[in-house]
Amino acid sequence: MTSVRPAGPAPEPATGVLGRASAPADKYFDTVAAEYLVDVPEDLPEGSVLRLRWSGDVGRAYVGDRLVADQFFSGRDWDIGRLPAGAALRVRVLPLHADAEVCVPQGAGDAARTAAVAHAEWVVGRTWSVRSG
Repeated sequence: MTSVRPAGPAPEPATGVLGRASAPADKYFDTVAAEYLVDVPEDLPEGSVLRLRWSGDVGRAYVGDRLVADQFFSGRDWDIGRLPAGAALRVRVLPLHADAEVCVPQGAGDAARTAAVAHAEWVVGRTWSVRSG
């Protein structure tokens, strides 16, 4: 994993229907999100997932210009699967604005206010066929 740029200032909170918090506008992912590049190995076994330990408000993952995964911060790892072998994955993470009125899981502390990917690892699943009888 390679850091391309650190996060800029958190976008102002956005509200939608009934004054509820909304996801930040697309433009912020292109301009102020922390960005990381992850190379997907050519020989990645089928069923493998990329596990990210991350913090921030919301993250998005892209292969080229195609959005392949997104996640709001929950304090848990983010698993991304079904990635094409040999691809370059771009992960962008936005920090949570201090005035945002959203619930962050207990125990997550102020982690959502810092946009970063702290660790990335490949998790390889194995399956076996078993005959009965």
